[in-house]
Amino acid sequence: MLGCCIVNVKSTAPSLALDSCHSQGMVHRDVEPQNVMIDHQVQKLRLIDWGLAEFYHPGKEYNARVASWYS
Repeated sequence: MLGCCIVNVKSTAPSLALDSCHSQGMVHRDVEPQNVMIDHQVQKLRLIDWGLAEFYHPGKEYNARVASWYS
């Protein structure tokens, strides 16, 4: 569905990865430690697992509860 957001690890925090994605109109909806990966060789942080992601549409009502069928 969607790729991953990539930011420079040295100058950013995970929240800036979300800022980058949100600025493009994307909402991840499953941010947790298991979905944040660091590529140490190139110093990049990757926000992965976009299976529950949606594009944000102003005025649309979103369900605040997002869960897997297996939870």
